[in-house]
Amino acid sequence: MMEWRELLYSFGLIANVLFALRFTLQWIGSELKQKSDLPAYFWRISLSANSIMYIHTLIQLQLNVCLIQAVNAILSWRNLDFMKPKGEQAQFKTVVILLLGSVAATFLLFILQGYYLLDGNYIFIRGFGSKDEALGPAWHLFGTFGFTLFSSRFWLQWWQSEQAQESTVNPSFWWRP
Repeated sequence: MMEWRELLYSFGLIANVLFALRFTLQWIGSELKQKSDLPAYFWRISLSANSIMYIHTLIQLQLNVCLIQAVNAILSWRNLDFMKPKGEQAQFKTVVILLLGSVAATFLLFILQGYYLLDGNYIFIRGFGSKDEALGPAWHLFGTFGFTLFSSRFWLQWWQSEQAQESTVNPSFWWRP
């Protein structure tokens, strides 16, 4: 019998379609401008996709991905924040508090979910399928490493934007020296 969580896999599909859409639109826009550009719509779509993927990974009990989505959502918001006039932008301290708060809230949601919805079973990384088909910890670590490596470009971009005090994208975002 299908578990209720499996009915909600479409959230992951929707988020991934949005992730693909943001880069496709960004690529077309950059080609038209003849320079790399990450406009506000890129970050709005990113924030929407991060939020949907956050819900998906919360439901699917994937703490590792959920934490990364929480952080990336804050970074997408921060890039939008940098596009406001200087006097209206949040301070760096506020961003750090939001980042730490989102990580803490994610852990708390997983704990509460375990207590209230899973009868005290605290599951932070759920294998796919039956117990016989579940992936081992090595595969989860490998996947987490890969996803963290991919996401690190957004963290680097955020840090470079903090240094410049504006939303900026350097060649390192595209993995070029």
